[in-house]
Parts: sequence; C-alpha cells; structure tokens
Amino acid sequence: MKIAVNFTYLMDGKRPEGIGKYALNLFKGLQSIGKLNKNFHIFVANNFCEECEGLFPEATIIPVAAVDNYDKWHKYHRFIKLVQLDRYLVPRFLRRARYDLFFHPYSAVDDYISREVPTLVTIHDLFFKNYPQEFSRKYLKYMNYRYKDIIYNTRHLVVPSQFVKQDILKFYPDTEPGKITVINNPVWINSESSREVEVNKPYILSVGAIRNHKNLITLLKAFQLIQHKVEHCLVLTGAKGHLRIDPGKYAAEQHIDKVIMTGYLPDDQRNYLYQHADLFVSPSLHEGFGMTPVEAALLETPVLTTRATSIPEVTKDMVNYYEPATDPQVLAAQILNLLQHRPPRNDLHEIKNTLAQEYSPEKIAVAYFALFERLVGR
Repeated sequence: MKIAVNFTYLMDGKRPEGIGKYALNLFKGLQSIGKLNKNFHIFVANNFCEECEGLFPEATIIPVAAVDNYDKWHKYHRFIKLVQLDRYLVPRFLRRARYDLFFHPYSAVDDYISREVPTLVTIHDLFFKNYPQEFSRKYLKYMNYRYKDIIYNTRHLVVPSQFVKQDILKFYPDTEPGKITVINNPVWINSESSREVEVNKPYILSVGAIRNHKNLITLLKAFQLIQHKVEHCLVLTGAKGHLRIDPGKYAAEQHIDKVIMTGYLPDDQRNYLYQHADLFVSPSLHEGFGMTPVEAALLETPVLTTRATSIPEVTKDMVNYYEPATDPQVLAAQILNLLQHRPPRNDLHEIKNTLAQEYSPEKIAVAYFALFERLVGR
C-alpha cells in the first residue's frame, strides 16, 4: 500500500497551529503504532524538508520546491504560491510513482483532486459557508467553486466531528453520507515540556489564532466588567489573523487594564501558560473540532467555553459552558464563579484521563490506517 501525503501547507513547520498540529500528531501516532514506513511518501515544501525528515525518518520525504520568485510583500504572494504548489507541483510529483491513495490531511481551496489516484481529504470545517462575510466576493466565489469539486469528486472524506459531517450534508445535499467518515483529531501535549513565560500572575488564559470568529471581543467586554473585582490579568496567546476588530487596539481604546497579548508561542511556552492559568476561556463561535479546550483540560486546567458548533461534542460535555456565546455579562458571571469555586482536582483529573484516551494519537492513527486499507481494498 503506497500512499502519497500532501504536507506542503506546512511551509513553516516550526509554527504549526491547529490543523498543522493535527497532521503532525496523526503521523506521530502512525509512527507509534508501527505503521509509518517508506511506502508513505510525504510531499513537503522545501523549507520543512529537514525537520520532517527528523520527525518521521521511517517515511519517504519528498521536497517540492516552493515558489520563491514572487515579491513576498505582494498582496497575492501566498495565494500564488499555494496555487503553484497544489495545482502544478504536487500533481507533477504524484505522477512520478504509482500510488494506491493520495491523502490531503487538510482541506485547502487549492487541493488537487486526482482522477487517476483515489483521493482522501480531511475537511476540518466549512467556515466559509457559515461566515461568508469574512471573505471577499471574488474569493468566496472561487471557494464555492473549488469546494464543490473537492466534496463531490474526492473518493472519500474524513471529518473531525459529527458537526462537520452534518454541515457537509446541509450545504452539499447530494453528498452520499457513507462517503464521510468521522474520525476525531488526535490531541497530544507533552506536559514535561514547559518553559517559563514572563507574565503577571494570577491570570486567565485564552489560546488560539486571533481571528474574528474566536469572539475575543466578547471576552474583553466580560473582563472589563470584572477587572476591578479580580486580581487576574487576561492573557491572549496566538498568531494574529485577518481581523475586523483588533483585540489589542480595542482593549487600549476601552481602557481595559491588565490585558497581555503574547503573539504566537512555541509549544513549551504555551504549555507553561496552560499549566499556570487559574482558568482557560475559549469564547469561540465556530469550531470544526476545537483543540485548545482539550489541550487545556489535558493539563488539568479548568475550562470555560461555549456550546457553539462542535465544542460540546468534542469536550464530551465534561467542562464548563456559558451561553449565549456573545453575551459578555453571562461570561463575566461564569468567570467569577469559576475563579471563586475552582473545580475539584479529582474532577479535573477525570476529565484529563477521559479526553487523553479519547484523542490519543495512537487511537486516531489506528482508525485512519483502517480507513486507508479499506479505501485501497486491503
């Protein structure tokens, strides 16, 4: 069974976020159960090749030259780069060997769907369908065109939650339900890898890409209501995405004190923040899976999050929730309550053990490998 895997989207493997961590955790799981071998051909961008060879020495790592002759500050540089990688270079490398399966561990608008090699795509969410206002009219039209091809012409789809499966069936009603397999994302966190971050303690923590649907303005409004009632700071950690409202600027304009924005942090520093937070808060409005509440729970940090989209499904209804997700007063009351009445240590330990077992990379890798074998008829 020879499988081609498209890892080219990890153009900066040193800074993987949610989907990047999912892919690396999955292949660590395949490695751990002894299924990763030279028959896995992993296509990577050239600036991730050396690191990928170190991570997965059992696999065959194939560097695909990234586009480097465009001005990196050009408005469309990244788009052009990804189009050339996914629509030209990856298919060219795919034709160089005979493969039984072509696997995209992520759903990108430019994913190449082979007509010759059975193609498997993991679709993590349909964010563009639920939040079309986040995209330009031209790009949204392009996404609708491309995703129609991906969903209807791919041999099989994997999704990380029942929520995403139902979303696909809602927006693409001609999809055969049996074509979609639900396999949760693997979540792994090394609790022994921890490096101090200099932030004022005590603090409340939120981790994730700084994007509009993460609903951080609601969190800031809630914190503003209680900032003089608690001694805590609010720490926001994550890379900044495309924003209508900048949380840092909003906090300054509204005179919300004690807000710390760290930007992107490597895993060991992120672990430190999880471990020393009095409370983790994720006010997200949309998640196909939602990794950060699980990560926080794996380090036995109390979690407060929403009941939006996949979040209660993925957290197994085991953590603390508030609703409606956009109500800062309800959120503020819940934060105060949890700071004053921390969940018992035994409860936090039970949540950790349940989620660790449910989302172990080994368990998820077994499910993926069984699907690989089924799709190639083995």
